[in-house]
Amino acid sequence: MGIIGVWLELRVWELLLALAAFYGITALVIHLLVFHSPVSEWARSFRGVVAPFFVTPILIFSLLLGFIASEVWHRNTEAVQLVRDEGDALFTLTHLIPEKDPAEKMLLGLIRAYAQSVVAEEWPRMQGGNRSAAAETAFTSLLSAIVETPVPGVNGPSVQKARLDIAAKLHAFRGIRISLAGDRTDEIKWATLLILGLLAQIAIAAVHLEIPRPQIAALTIFSLSAVAALGLVAIQERPFAPPYKVSPEPLEEVVHEIPAQ
Repeated sequence: MGIIGVWLELRVWELLLALAAFYGITALVIHLLVFHSPVSEWARSFRGVVAPFFVTPILIFSLLLGFIASEVWHRNTEAVQLVRDEGDALFTLTHLIPEKDPAEKMLLGLIRAYAQSVVAEEWPRMQGGNRSAAAETAFTSLLSAIVETPVPGVNGPSVQKARLDIAAKLHAFRGIRISLAGDRTDEIKWATLLILGLLAQIAIAAVHLEIPRPQIAALTIFSLSAVAALGLVAIQERPFAPPYKVSPEPLEEVVHEIPAQ
C-alpha cells in the first residue's frame, strides 16, 4: 500500500487534516516563492498572463474529480442495493419453506444463524475488506441443509429448484459484497487528482503576480474548496467503513423476524 492508500485508510479527521495540511503548505510555498524568496523577481516577471489561459488545469482537476466521485458513489450505491437484495433473498427463502415441513425449524434456524453471523462477525471485518470464516461456515451449513432436505409434495421439485436458485444468488451476493468491501479507487487516479490540484494552485498564483493579498485570497478560496470536495469523496471511498458505512439493517431484519430456536 502506497502513501495514497495509507491516507485513504486514515480516520476522517486525520484524512481531512492531512489534506488541508498538504494544500495549505503548497499554497504557502507558492506564495512565498512569488513574493518572499530569492526567485521572486524571476517569478513575477511572468506578470501579464490572463486567467483564461490558465483554466485548463482547473478544468481537468474538476473533470477528474467528477469521474472519481462518480466511481465512488456508484460503488456505494451498488453496495447498498446488494445488501438489500441479500436480505430479500433470505426472506424469500423463508417463504419457500412449506408449513408443517419437518425441516422447517431447522432451516429457519440456519437462515437466522447465517444472517446473524454476517451482521455480528463479518460486518466488522469488511471494514478491512475481509470475510468471516463463521459466516462462510453458516452459509455452507444452510446450503447443505437445503440440498439434503427436498420439499415433499407435488410441487416439491419446483420449490426445491427455487430454493437452490436463491442459495446460488445468496452465494453470489456475498461474494460481490466482500469484493466491494475490498474495492478501492486506483491510487494513481488519486495521485493524479492531488497533483492536478497543485497545478491548479500554480495556475491561480500565476494570474495574481501583481499584489500579494489577491493571490492569498485566491489560493485560500481554491484550497478550501479542493479540501472540501476531495475530502467528501475520500471519506466515502470504503462503503463498509465509517463514517458513511452501508447499514446491515436488511440482514438485521431477518434476525429479528425469525425467532430464535
